[in-house]
This record gives sequence, structure tokens and C-alpha cells, in this order.
Amino acid sequence: MVGPKSCELTGITFAPDDKTMFVDVQHPGEEGDSHFPNNSSRPRSSVLMITREDGGVIGA
Repeated sequence: MVGPKSCELTGITFAPDDKTMFVDVQHPGEEGDSHFPNNSSRPRSSVLMITREDGGVIGA
């Protein structure tokens, strides 16, 4: 998994049914290279929730 420049991907975990994965994106763009998650003037840490389009188990 790859995140925005200058970030840390942490806290990867799954929901009990393995159909949702959560990923924390910390400190994106502190060096001024990125404006994750949008073009605001201040980069923000975020939590992503990832699911499959068909609602199935992640990795299956």
C-alpha cells in the first residue's frame, strides 16, 4: 500500500467480518510536498475505510 508523499501508513486493521479495512494516514505532507486529502492549505491526518465493490471479503 502506498500513501501520499511524506506520510506514515499505520493502524491497518479489519472489521470482524473482514469486509472492511481501516488504514490511518499520519502526517501527510508536513514538508510542504503534499496537501492530502485535498488542496487545502493545511495537510490533515485521515482514516480510510476500504471495501470491495461487490461487498465481499477483503483479500478473497
